[in-house]
Amino acid sequence: MTTKNIDFPELSEQQLEALVKLNPEYRQFTCLKQCQEQGVIVLLHNITDDFPLVIQAPEQEDAASKAEGEDTIEDFIPIWSHPQQAQYFLKHNLEGKAGAPQCEIKLLPLEVFKAQWIDILEQANIHLALMPLSADDDFAFVAPDIFRNEDAAKAAAEASAKEASADLIAATKEASQQK
Repeated sequence: MTTKNIDFPELSEQQLEALVKLNPEYRQFTCLKQCQEQGVIVLLHNITDDFPLVIQAPEQEDAASKAEGEDTIEDFIPIWSHPQQAQYFLKHNLEGKAGAPQCEIKLLPLEVFKAQWIDILEQANIHLALMPLSADDDFAFVAPDIFRNEDAAKAAAEASAKEASADLIAATKEASQQK
């Protein structure tokens, strides 16, 4: 995996804790924007498998989504915009846990990701989890091709707004049919 040297500013523990408290949409925007500005994606590399860390979505959520006819995300690669964010996730979610993979932090140039990774991830139906910091599922998912957009953060926000509008229209139709 190719790496890129970037001088990341030091984050304090208070800054990391503040990031954990942000809503998923804001972390999504921040992650996409910073990854594009820096030209690098931060990820965890599973040392045992010699492959990026891929996490499977919990089966109960997957089964519930399938029952409701929703598109399901079965596998995802967590990404961050700063190595300390990835280290925070590693420390609080994987380190010292039985069966957890051994991981190291890697920097992947965005151009390499676009050229070599997007198509492979799409074919495997693997999404990106943006800036997960806690063990719960309170983070946003996006398709890997989001980085093909000139402004990935804006494209993700527009897609979220479109999805929210569709959900609102569907809920309104359902409510009116029940009357």
